Amino acid sequence: MMNQNLKVAVLAAAAGLGLVFCQPANASIVYSYVTDSSTYLGAPGSTVQVKVYLKEALSGSSTSLLASENGLAGFNALVTEVSPPPSNGAMISTEGSNSNDFPLFNTDSNSADGSSGLIAGAVPAGTTHAPQPGNGPVGTATAGEVYLGFFNFKVGGPGTSTPFVVGASDPVNGGNTTTLKNVYDLDTQTDQNGNPTNLFTGVGTTTTRFVISAPVPEPASVGVFALGGLLALRRRRA
Repeated sequence: MMNQNLKVAVLAAAAGLGLVFCQPANASIVYSYVTDSSTYLGAPGSTVQVKVYLKEALSGSSTSLLASENGLAGFNALVTEVSPPPSNGAMISTEGSNSNDFPLFNTDSNSADGSSGLIAGAVPAGTTHAPQPGNGPVGTATAGEVYLGFFNFKVGGPGTSTPFVVGASDPVNGGNTTTLKNVYDLDTQTDQNGNPTNLFTGVGTTTTRFVISAPVPEPASVGVFALGGLLALRRRRA
């Protein structure tokens, strides 16, 4: 009985000092394709630019896999419009991959109607250190994220909000976003032989949403334009 009481007392004291029941958080590495904002606002018919990144999110005691893998060897990211899109909504006009850091197999393309677009790139064979999170020139570098490229969008008509998502390109057939050293596929969560690995969570089944919006002219602005038109008409009549 004495031993049991002592055990209870020790556990209680340890709990009070925060020495028990305080297990470290599970370590994990989660990858996702992200943009530099979730909402982009522009005048109707104007152009807005959306920057695309591969995000490496670390938690618990995890450390950067991209660092230990000597960086990102190649990527393939796809942007698609969410259906059904609004009439007279935004559309992809041009795009460009980060050819400075990924000069090989550089690919940029979009559909004829501007509803989808692709950016891709890779480092040359023999590269020993590929891009790490935080790469890119001033204005594109972001901690914990690898800059992949950009999409330019033509903003839709007044009052439209057009949703898009960015995600993996055809991960079912192998994915194309890989690390340099051991060729881990960050889309399909596999190694170079196609075997599953629990080192990280891939992005093949997830997407990140963003919206391209055009404001509705404020009533005051409409009134100013109308007043200007009336004054001009009055001058002509005078």
